[in-house]
Amino acid sequence: MKMEPQRKTNGAEQAAVTVVLLAFCLVQQPIACVSAESDSHMLHLESVTSYHYQTWGDSISCNDLLTGDKSAVSELRNLDVNPVLSPTVTFSTDLPVSWTDGELIDSDKYLWTLDDLQVGEWINPGVWFDGSVVFAPDLSASRTMTETVFTSPEGMQTVTLTFTLARETPSEEEFVDYEPFLIAFGVDVWEDENVDPAIDPVNVELPSVDPEKGEGLVIHSRDEHKVSGFIQNPTVGTTYTLVVPIVVRLKEGIDEVEYKPHVSVINRFAHWLDTPFGRGVTVDTEVGTWVWATGSQHSWLCWNSLQKYVEFLPHSHMLPLRANVEIDPETVNLKSNGNWITAYIELPPDHDVNDIDVSSVNMLVPNHQEQPIDRSVDAPSIVGDYDSDGMPDLAVKFDRATVVAYLRTSDVADDDTGTTDEVILTVSGQVAGLPFTGSDTIRVIEQRK
Repeated sequence: MKMEPQRKTNGAEQAAVTVVLLAFCLVQQPIACVSAESDSHMLHLESVTSYHYQTWGDSISCNDLLTGDKSAVSELRNLDVNPVLSPTVTFSTDLPVSWTDGELIDSDKYLWTLDDLQVGEWINPGVWFDGSVVFAPDLSASRTMTETVFTSPEGMQTVTLTFTLARETPSEEEFVDYEPFLIAFGVDVWEDENVDPAIDPVNVELPSVDPEKGEGLVIHSRDEHKVSGFIQNPTVGTTYTLVVPIVVRLKEGIDEVEYKPHVSVINRFAHWLDTPFGRGVTVDTEVGTWVWATGSQHSWLCWNSLQKYVEFLPHSHMLPLRANVEIDPETVNLKSNGNWITAYIELPPDHDVNDIDVSSVNMLVPNHQEQPIDRSVDAPSIVGDYDSDGMPDLAVKFDRATVVAYLRTSDVADDDTGTTDEVILTVSGQVAGLPFTGSDTIRVIEQRK
């Protein structure tokens, strides 16, 4: 598979990236160089070694050992006043490469032959390595949500991202000469089959920085779909906080949903290099060597970076309809006889019990969550109004002997004393293609003969 490197102009909207490019989605944003030297009328060359970790969780600690993937990119941005003519770049590495957008020209060398790079454009060839990497993020970060479950038609969610730099240098010994450079952050929302969320950009609360400490705040995006930016020169031990309000709109036909937005944080350390003048530059990194060559002469501002990129993955899950379920009998004696345990199922308004797929209905007994009991095919399922509340319900019968056998192995009653336990039985199924679930509490006894 071969793809062209991502070429962009300042102010242009970032194109959608594929999954394989996800680890570099924030690398491709234009990041202003922070250096004591003048950065105007120069080419900016940042060679990044990236560690990338994804989690469904909501927090990481600075000393956690994270397992992720490793990649490298060399980003050249033209901040000169003249175009960069006929740029080419090679990358040599001893590490096994799983994917790259370059051409293999030797057993360990890859080549990119590029078009002229106009003023304001940038290009970032990259490689992804085989295997995984275990690393400490060297920062603590968490996302918290005021609400995660929403009912139709919409609800408000406030997402708070906090992050704290823990170290002056990376944990890895090979990067000992690197220093804190920036912490990038982002909260993204997008439409899916369940929700159409939108950020309230006016009421976003951005992280506070202290210019007297040399800190700076740069914002890339602040709109209905994304809030992103970075802290320049972050201070060890300082906690930065981003607060993002989101309107979570449920799609038509979705009654209830669990939702978390995509949140990302990048801890980036930098090691400053020489600033040569000429038609190219060679940059050695911990994972390989980049060699840039151009047909025009320029001043090159060069630095290497170690990027530790953590993603808190988005979650959008339609929850089952909440059915009102009543179980008959309300008390089950494990030593008594009978044919059926009956569940009366009543659905929320706008849903018809006649649309329930009876064959999908099952019952869950405690300690048997992986073994649902199917409804009995020997008894009819009848629509009526068991509780006389004017709302129709569907009566579904389950084999009593099977339910009792499950209850016996659930340790719900003492055989010697005949004590009573309360047990929650859960009934689930499908109605018009939508899942539903409901529970009822019964008493279980085992009276002595």
